[in-house]
Amino acid sequence: KPKKNNLLTESDLKEKPVSGSDTKKSTASNSFQSWKKSAMKIFESYEIRCLAAGYALLTVVRVGIADWSILLLQDLRSLSAENARDCLVTLELGGFIGGMVTGSISDFMFKGERSPVMFWFCMFMFPCIIAIIWAPMDSSASAILTLVYGMFGFVSFGPHMLVGLLARELYPEAPSTAGSYCKFIGQLGGTLAGLPLSIVASSSFGWNAVGVVLSVCTVSAGILFGQAKRSKSKSA
Repeated sequence: KPKKNNLLTESDLKEKPVSGSDTKKSTASNSFQSWKKSAMKIFESYEIRCLAAGYALLTVVRVGIADWSILLLQDLRSLSAENARDCLVTLELGGFIGGMVTGSISDFMFKGERSPVMFWFCMFMFPCIIAIIWAPMDSSASAILTLVYGMFGFVSFGPHMLVGLLARELYPEAPSTAGSYCKFIGQLGGTLAGLPLSIVASSSFGWNAVGVVLSVCTVSAGILFGQAKRSKSKSA
């Protein structure tokens, strides 16, 4: 019996069409692998980790002051509820102004560098906390504290506004992922301003202990923000 010739026919040479489902699976797999690679690089970035940790500590201070000021000012400074409310109003007003001008300060005074601005704003938060909790005051305490709260709002909202921008500049390959990661860590810090801070306030040291915690968080946040600098290649 003669052997069948092993020549390929024209139909054999034609490529088999790729189904739509296979194409979608391949695209989804490539997208996931790309996201996974970018996420790992973000988690391994020293600057991003410093930025996220600093933002968490900043959020502890911001939320702590905003949430506990009514009780703090009534207990510690003997202010009325109306005067304590006025302090919070000026805090929000100062934050509104600070949020608007911080970007311009960073662009024109610091040549586009975000990290130094965030560092110095945190350092200016420290004397505000000292004034709120420990500074001796007389009958004019209400007016002075109103001004202090306005300044605190100005300097505390500035770094808050720059966190997302700096995260995107530190990792432009996946800017939204980097920004979301920092914001997520910051929100975790905000939870520490609730029950944990209330436990500190109810301790035998009272508001003095709260002042120490907020002061340490403020200075630590500034130091961490100072480490979150862009490299020259990224800033160019």
